[in-house]
Amino acid sequence: MIEKEIQKLKNKKRAKACSRYFKTKKGEYGEGDVFLGVDVPSLRIISKKYFKEIPLKKVSELLKSNIHEYRFTALVILVEKYKVMKKKEIFSFYLKNIKGVNNWDLVDTSAPKIIGDFLQDKEKDILYDFAKSKDIWKRRIAIISTLSFISKNEFKDALKISKILLEDDNDLINKATGWVLREVGKKNKKALLDFLQKNKGKMKRTTLRYAIEKLKEKERKEWLKKGTVSIFLSFLVSMGVFGSSLFLLSEKAREERKEGAIVESIYMTGWTASSKSRTSDMLEIVKNTRINSVVIDIKDYSGYVFYKTNVPEVKAYGAEKIIIPNIEELIEKFHNEKAYVIARMVIFQDPVLARARPDIAIRRKFNPNVLWTDKSGLTWIDPSSKEAWEYNLKIAKDAFEKGFDEVNFDYIRFPSDGNLKDMDFPLWDGEKQKRAIIRDFAQYLRRGTMGKNLSVDLFGLVTVNSDDLGIGQVLEDFVPFFDYISPMVYPSHYAHGFRGYANPAEYPYEVVYYSMKRAKERIDALPYEKKAKLRPWLQDFNLGAVYDEQMVKSQIRAVYDALKEDFKGYMLWNPRNIYTRGAIKY
Repeated sequence: MIEKEIQKLKNKKRAKACSRYFKTKKGEYGEGDVFLGVDVPSLRIISKKYFKEIPLKKVSELLKSNIHEYRFTALVILVEKYKVMKKKEIFSFYLKNIKGVNNWDLVDTSAPKIIGDFLQDKEKDILYDFAKSKDIWKRRIAIISTLSFISKNEFKDALKISKILLEDDNDLINKATGWVLREVGKKNKKALLDFLQKNKGKMKRTTLRYAIEKLKEKERKEWLKKGTVSIFLSFLVSMGVFGSSLFLLSEKAREERKEGAIVESIYMTGWTASSKSRTSDMLEIVKNTRINSVVIDIKDYSGYVFYKTNVPEVKAYGAEKIIIPNIEELIEKFHNEKAYVIARMVIFQDPVLARARPDIAIRRKFNPNVLWTDKSGLTWIDPSSKEAWEYNLKIAKDAFEKGFDEVNFDYIRFPSDGNLKDMDFPLWDGEKQKRAIIRDFAQYLRRGTMGKNLSVDLFGLVTVNSDDLGIGQVLEDFVPFFDYISPMVYPSHYAHGFRGYANPAEYPYEVVYYSMKRAKERIDALPYEKKAKLRPWLQDFNLGAVYDEQMVKSQIRAVYDALKEDFKGYMLWNPRNIYTRGAIKY
């Protein structure tokens, strides 16, 4: 029964991609693995649907299959059973069937939640035996299981097993060890720095890069040079281990925000960010109001990127427009004020890329030699273009390398205005659903930025409409792939008559409350283990009504009332970056 349900969802194109990604060729680590091409969220839904009724004998059969999705489903079922059955029984069953846990995603999905959790208060000799095994998957189980200990602020075994694996020749083990060390550092930076100092010169470069990923760029560069004792001591001072604790507090505040603390943000255009006086205005707001975050345009509707990147295509396409001379210095200024810094990118509305690559741009159907434009006269890229996907992903990765805490993606959609009947897509066949294309892109972004914080801007109506609005945006499709969903619930953007309001702009509390409550209900109904949090864009500009202090405040209150314990903040939008101070004062 469960195999038939999985088989119904197979996708040849995705299967082919998975086979490459999980290295299934002869001699590669995933040799012999067969993929059907079923996405992970669907497998998790199936697992949670059947886990109660499927006996362990059937789980064992699935784990013996060469079909990857069967084994993945079996392990998710096992994790669910572990929560409700005798833990020792599931632990023993896992070890008995461990041969079926033979790819990195299978290990990472199950080992911490079963092996790690069970051994939390017990002897951990088996992990040390696994760490010395010739079997790559046992070695990965050994190190990945310690994530469970780290979550409880217990680092001893994680560090000991990391040391055993430091000189491992397998890249998957190097990455896993670096990941574990990074997690230790997020909990206790001194513990990480002590480990690095004691083992400098012994670590594989991949392990080291993963381990130091959360340190500031200057620190990362020093550690990659293998460091010295004097450098190490200077790091301790900067981390607040002794001397001034200002940096430590700032880092701690940023980490808490990354873990889901409340973010109250304002938007900055690239031009505002390029101006010393305007940047000072924004810093002053951060210092003296409730605002603890800024969203900075790095690539806006023009298609230009506003700082020097390490992405060759940006320069090749003529997209480089350096108006922010030192992006890292700008980010550091806000970090010094304990602010969480978000990079905003406009994706498929991109005149620069369309001009440079007309072969992937939307053209006029009735005049194919001319690029199609929306009502604002702006050109668009075909959302199906994998080259456009890769281009934007590279820019996002570069933003993280520069020090941004999060990347916010806007215009992940098909066009919504202009002569839509005159559009001719060079790549989209018109058959595949728009929502499927947009969802695939969302998944692509997540796979390319694992461990990073991502947010996505959606039309406000996405919160209350079940269709894709003709642009490919359906709320549920984004939930598994982003950390935050930011619907633009500007009351002025809702049609006259919405919920019976002649002018919705005059009812900011009611419109925002209803939208956020509906969105929360829909997300709460989804079975995903990890779900995006809601953090909307709110209106701080005059359109449809005068938005004074009370109008802005009422929106913030509506978000809080609708989300309650799930309130994660909001982002204020004003295109001129002039904000209503009374609404955000302490």
